[in-house]
Amino acid sequence: MTAPAYLIFCKERSVDGVAVWWRPHWRGYTSDVLEAGRYIEHQARQIYLESRGDDFPVPLELVGTELLVFAAHVPTDLNREKLAELEQKARSDYAAARDRI
Repeated sequence: MTAPAYLIFCKERSVDGVAVWWRPHWRGYTSDVLEAGRYIEHQARQIYLESRGDDFPVPLELVGTELLVFAAHVPTDLNREKLAELEQKARSDYAAARDRI
């Protein structure tokens, strides 16, 4: 059984509908989701907490078959809504983790 993989969405660098993702091994950013790094859960949580919630994990399974739809842009309202939902969940998780510290 493999560990769940996450992509890291960088909200601060994503502008004008272009989604920006963390590259593998914490080495910069890319707008090409196919070049995005895959991070395991504890790495994704660490990145999220250190970014104060500005960069948040998106489970690869949620991107799954829509990987090509996300490729360079977040072109549909459905995708924007999905990212907004993921951001809200990540912010809730961050607040809960911060309160435990």
